[in-house]
Order: sequence, then structure tokens, then C-alpha cells
Amino acid sequence: MDGITNSAPPTLEPWDLRGETKPSKESDPPASWDAVSIGGDDMDELMDYLYYSYYYYYYYYYYYYYYYYYYYYYYYYYYYYYYYYYYYYYYTRYHQEQLSLSCTDWAGSFITPRGLRVDGGLYTGGGVLEQPCNADGERLLFILTG
Repeated sequence: MDGITNSAPPTLEPWDLRGETKPSKESDPPASWDAVSIGGDDMDELMDYLYYSYYYYYYYYYYYYYYYYYYYYYYYYYYYYYYYYYYYYYYTRYHQEQLSLSCTDWAGSFITPRGLRVDGGLYTGGGVLEQPCNADGERLLFILTG
């Protein structure tokens, strides 16, 4: 019989699924090997699958690992960025209160974070610029980015 008994469907063997012809009786493995027999192309495919599966998950894990740390450092960058300006603002306020110069001495001038006076307020280096007084004698603080 060729695997068909009455109206039962034909039995599918591994070689049927691969489009091969049924091996001869001499090359058939013993029945006790049926569940464990693997080799040749099957073994190569299995090892390739396991190899690439392992590396897929390996890189998948590290992708999220670095993704997490990217946001971790991104958060702390802004955390320290905020506190830098917070500290600098209060330092500047304190510094301005210690100035013994009148507002008219500094009219139209800026002081950069390094203490460099720039007449007319022209300073392209970015950062925090002070203009201690405006025309009404009020103290000002400008925070610029660049």
C-alpha cells in the first residue's frame, strides 16, 4: 500500500514536505530513530535558526539597554542644565547686589558669565548675559542660548 487505506488521507512524511522522493528501504533508519533522527540539511537549518535567534535576542536586549541609558543620560543632561541656570541666576542676583556701581555706569552694557563687559550688549557666544539696570533703574537678567 502507498499509505492510503480506504478513505483515509495519505500520510505525510518529511521527504514529502521537502518535495523529495521517498528513500529506498535500505536507507530508511530503524523505527526507533524516527523521533530523534536529524542531520544533513535539517541540522544546518536548525543550527542556523538557533544561531540567528540567539543573536537576534542578544542585539534586541542591548538595543533596549542602550535605549534606556540614552534616556537616562538625556534626563540628567536636562536636570543639570536646569540647575546650572538655576544656580547661575541666584549667583548673578547676589553678584548684582554686591555691585557698587550706579546704573548709569552700566547703561547699554552686558556682562558675560566670564565677567567680560560688552558695550551695546553685542555678545554672540550664547550663555547668560547680565544687564544690571534698564532705563528705569530696574535690574535685568537675560538668558540666551546659542
